[in-house]
This record gives sequence, structure tokens and C-alpha cells, in this order.
Amino acid sequence: MTELDTLMSDDFLNSLDVKSKDDKHHQQVSQPSWIKNEDHTTHRVWKAILKLKVTKELQIANFGKVADGKTPKSLYRMKKSEVALAVGVSAQSIFRSSTFSKDVLQFFDMVNKELLERYQREQKKQKSRLIATGVRTKKKDDLVLEVQDLRNKVRELECRQVKDTLDLVLSKMPIDLRRKLRM
Repeated sequence: MTELDTLMSDDFLNSLDVKSKDDKHHQQVSQPSWIKNEDHTTHRVWKAILKLKVTKELQIANFGKVADGKTPKSLYRMKKSEVALAVGVSAQSIFRSSTFSKDVLQFFDMVNKELLERYQREQKKQKSRLIATGVRTKKKDDLVLEVQDLRNKVRELECRQVKDTLDLVLSKMPIDLRRKLRM
């Protein structure tokens, strides 16, 4: 088999099968100690928070402009009601009245803090892209001075090149021609 055949084999192509971002994200985050088991509400709440985090991160990455006063906070901040809606249990029972509420609330606040930091990093990138550069940002007086300096440099270089060329021509000129020109 050639290398191309090896690369086109089913085994190789199947090894390239990529899992979804949600699965990767859940595998990277270790399960906290306050989660009882996979059937318990705590596990569903934890999964819902992680899924919402992934969607918020995508929203932040796709926002692509500098924020203003009209930018909704829901872009980078999760709401307790969103988690409750995803789980199918009231926000009051998840975040206030259950035995695990304190731990869930801490995790929720930590994730919101991470989202805010990511949002601020993205905004910093967007603002750095908007830094004004080029001719349009300079004042007219500065531009006039800059153009005058450049024109003077060009004239000087042209004169230098003409003088060098004439010196070269004179040095290569035959002697009899020089005598006729009286040089």
C-alpha cells in the first residue's frame, strides 16, 4: 500500500471523526464533588451550566464589534432562569432552597466570572482593531510638512544620482573627446 492508500483507509478516516464541542468541553471539566450521581438534579444543573457556557462563549466570539451601552449583558452573562429552563426545575429550588444550592451558586458565579473575563478579552481585541492609523488620522499641517520633507529628499536623491552619472560618464569618456570639449 502506498501512503495515499493508508491515508484514505477507513481506519484513518474514522480516527479523524471529531466529537462535538459540547462533548469535548464536558470531558475537559472534571465533575465537582457536590454532584451526587448522573440521575440527580445536580448533574443536570451542572451539564446545563456547561452547555450554556459554551453557547455564551460562541456568542462572545461571534459578536465581532465594540460594545456600547446597547449591548445586552445576556451576551456574556448567564441568567439563573436560563439554567432553570434548561433543567426544567424552578430557579428558586436550584439556587436557594436545595441542599446543594450553595455549591451550585458558587459554580454558577465562577462560570459567569469566566465569561465576563473572556468577553473583556474579546472587547480588548476589538478595540485594538479600531485604533486609527493611516493618513486620515493626521492633521493637515502634519501631512503638508511630511509631503514637503519627502519632496526635498526626492530632489536631493535625484541630484545625487545625476552627479554620480555625470562623473561616471566623464571618467569613461575617451581622451580625444575630452580634449575637444576642453575638459
